[in-house]
Amino acid sequence: MLAGVPADGVTVPAAVVAVAAGRPLRPVWENQLGGLTFEIGSAEHRRFVKWAPHSSGLDLGAEVERLEWAERFVAVPHVLDRGADDEGSWFVTAPLPGINAVAERWKAEPERAARAIGEGLRHLHDTLPVDACPFSWTTDDRLRFVRAALGDGWHDPRRWHRDHQHLTPAAAVARLEDAPPVDRLVVCHGDACAPNTLIDDDGRCSGHVDLGTLGVGDRWADLAVATWSTEWNYGRDVERVLLDAYGVDPDPERTQYFRLLWDLGP
Repeated sequence: MLAGVPADGVTVPAAVVAVAAGRPLRPVWENQLGGLTFEIGSAEHRRFVKWAPHSSGLDLGAEVERLEWAERFVAVPHVLDRGADDEGSWFVTAPLPGINAVAERWKAEPERAARAIGEGLRHLHDTLPVDACPFSWTTDDRLRFVRAALGDGWHDPRRWHRDHQHLTPAAAVARLEDAPPVDRLVVCHGDACAPNTLIDDDGRCSGHVDLGTLGVGDRWADLAVATWSTEWNYGRDVERVLLDAYGVDPDPERTQYFRLLWDLGP
C-alpha cells in the first residue's frame, strides 16, 4: 500500500469519533502502516487528528515531542491534545495555512511545487538549531537499526523500491556500511517526501508535517528522499528544480546512499 488519500469506506476509529464530537470529519491521508489523518470541523474550528493503530509500530508520542520542540523555531502543527486507547494512539493539532504539495493544484504546477519544497527544506535546515536538538537521525544511529533488522530477518526486498530489489538484504546492508562523509549536519525533517510540505496560495512553503523521525543528520538524508519523491509525484523533470531552490548541486553518491538507507531503515 502506498501512502495517499484513503479510498472510500475508511473505518473511523472510536477515538477519532469521540474527538469529532459530532462535527463533520473526513479522512485526508493514510500511510503505509495503516495510520490515518482526519480533518475535523471547518473554518476557525478546523482541526486535524492523526491516529495510528498499535499494530503499526508507530510512536506518535515521539512525533508529539518533536512537534513541540520544533514549533519554537519553524511552522509545524501545534499539538492541542493527545491520547491512547486499546486500538491505538492519536493527537490533535491546529491547522496550518496552505495545502500539501501533492494536492491537485500543485501536481498541475510541478515546478512551482518543487521550488517550494526545496526552499522550505533549506529554511528548515538553516533555522532548526543543531546544537539544541535533542533528537538524532544520524547515519550511525540508523545503521544500528538496519543491522539489528538484518539479524532479525526483518528486511524484505519485495517491499523496497525497484531500484534496490536486485540486492539481497546482506548485500544492501554491506553497501550501507560504506557511508559517505557527512556533508553538513542539520536538523533533518526525517520524512521529506513531497506530501509533508504545505504550500500557500502564493506558492511558498507554509509549514511542514509528519515529523516523527525529525533529528540531527546529514542534510542529504532529507535531500535524497525529497528529490526521489518528486519522481513519484511529478515525474522525472523537476528534481533539479528542487535542488536549485535549495541551493545545492546534485550529489549522486550521497543521493544513492541515502535512498538505500531510506528503504532499509527508519
